[in-house]
Order: sequence, then C-alpha cells, then structure tokens
Amino acid sequence: MENTTRPDCSANALRRMILESFQSYIFHGQVMAAAHLPGEYEIEEDDLGVLLKGKEWRTIDVAYLDANEDDYLLMSAPAVVAFLGAWLWRAVDNWGSRRNQILYFLVSSLRYFGGKPPDKGGLWATQFRLLSQEQRSTILHLLECAADIESSSERKEEILGALKNVRDNLDGWPRSG
Repeated sequence: MENTTRPDCSANALRRMILESFQSYIFHGQVMAAAHLPGEYEIEEDDLGVLLKGKEWRTIDVAYLDANEDDYLLMSAPAVVAFLGAWLWRAVDNWGSRRNQILYFLVSSLRYFGGKPPDKGGLWATQFRLLSQEQRSTILHLLECAADIESSSERKEEILGALKNVRDNLDGWPRSG
C-alpha cells in the first residue's frame, strides 16, 4: 500500500516553513525595481525605499502590508528575496479567511505574472528567479495548501492555475507531477 501522507497545512506549519526559508535580515539595497510596468503604479522609489530600506521583513507593519497587497511586484529581485516573507506571513495570518487579499494578490500575480500572459523574461519572473529552492518550495506548498482548503471552485481554479503557471514557466521551480 502506498504511503500518502498529507502535508501539514496548518497555519503554524506554514509559519515554520516561512521562518526557515525566508531569513530575516536588514536590507540596505535598492528596493524599487529599475523597470516596472509603466503607468500602472503611483509609488516612487523614495516612498518604497523609505518604508522598507534598512528594515527586515519581520518588522514591516501589518497595516502597510494590508494596504499594499502587491507592492512586492514593484521591488527589485533582491528586495523580493528580502521582504516576500512578510507578505507570505500575512497571508497565513488570514489563513482560511474569504477576505485574504494578500493571498488573492499572490495567486493572481503568480498566475498572470503581473497581469500579462506568462513570459519567461517578465519582471515578475525575473524577481522570482532569485528565490532559493527552499523559498520556492515554501511558496508552492502554501499555494497547494490554499487549494486544499479553498471551498470556492472559482478561487480553487485560480490557485491551481497559479501553481501550473509557476511550474510550467519558471525555470528551476518544481514541475507538475
């Protein structure tokens, strides 16, 4: 008989994975990506830099994360590595909630890579290529768990679409089984 142990999708298990894979360190590099989607966002490097430069992901204010569900899309690749843990943690804070906007934006951005059809050269794909295999596995595990607990068939389809898109279009990510 095949052993089919289900992965632990509890909020505590997900938090442990985030803590283990997204090291918290003070970030002093460039926060804003050099090139982002023109005209779609009104945030300036000074704003994002002032908010995040010299900070570590575990110290970002929850109110900022809730009000800026997708600011990681504007960040340089090194800043995504430094700060994405905060958004993942906040998504887990709202685990199982129908109002989990941060998880919704993460799913949407991974499914469409910033609103455009998947493209291996896009900014979002470039940002995520810097993530370690452990960080990528954590994101995929979080998405798999989200699909498992999602009761809405429409949202579940979105999550599964994000998983497929990531696995099929980003080199180095685990492939669909």
